[in-house]
Amino acid sequence: MNYYKIVGTVLIVLGSIGLAFLLCSHQEKKYRRLCAYIDLLRYIKIQIDCYCATIEEILCRCDKEIIKNCGCMCIVLDFSSLLNNSDLCLDEKAVKLLYAFNGEIGKGYKDSQIAVCDYYIKELCDIKDEWEKKLPNLKKVCTTVCICVGIMIVIILL
Repeated sequence: MNYYKIVGTVLIVLGSIGLAFLLCSHQEKKYRRLCAYIDLLRYIKIQIDCYCATIEEILCRCDKEIIKNCGCMCIVLDFSSLLNNSDLCLDEKAVKLLYAFNGEIGKGYKDSQIAVCDYYIKELCDIKDEWEKKLPNLKKVCTTVCICVGIMIVIILL
């Protein structure tokens, strides 16, 4: 009987450690995805500034790795299809900003489009800066809570 308790205890602790790892990696994924969208918006801005390209041309010429980092695994023709086909594991504010960017880009002259890109890059960078500050503590909290819950379950079941 003691053998089953030991095995159960080890499995519960390993499960809680695995859950902590999963939650921490999800938070890192959200941060990396936000950084990828900022990089994409910077690329779009440069393409508009240098080549006066449309958003469709920009996304067709864009490196597939940039699109993949944004969470989209298919070929995209416009920014709305990128948003609809990608895994937007971002916070609500960033998602709203990206959809607002989609509504504003491609309308107007070159200077107004560059200004739109600058505005949304700045707003997303502000969110990124917040994430940089809170990500280490968030990972510590996720790890601590998961492991403590696993230990509490072990104590209750023993």
